[in-house]
Amino acid sequence: MLIEITFNIKEIRKRQGVSIRYLAKISGVSRSEISGIEAGKIMPTIYTICYLAVALGVDARDLFDYKCPT
Repeated sequence: MLIEITFNIKEIRKRQGVSIRYLAKISGVSRSEISGIEAGKIMPTIYTICYLAVALGVDARDLFDYKCPT
């Protein structure tokens, strides 16, 4: 069984008017890692998700969606 996970980081970041550079600075996550996550090329760890959530002022659950196969 595969679970499809997508991330809402870019949408939330842009809605808040936050650049990748600034998000990297306040979260401690590198710009390249944030870009990779937003592009779907990098699967972040739970720690990374938590750092980004705190920096964006949202619940970690708001940063991702998942779908289980039916």
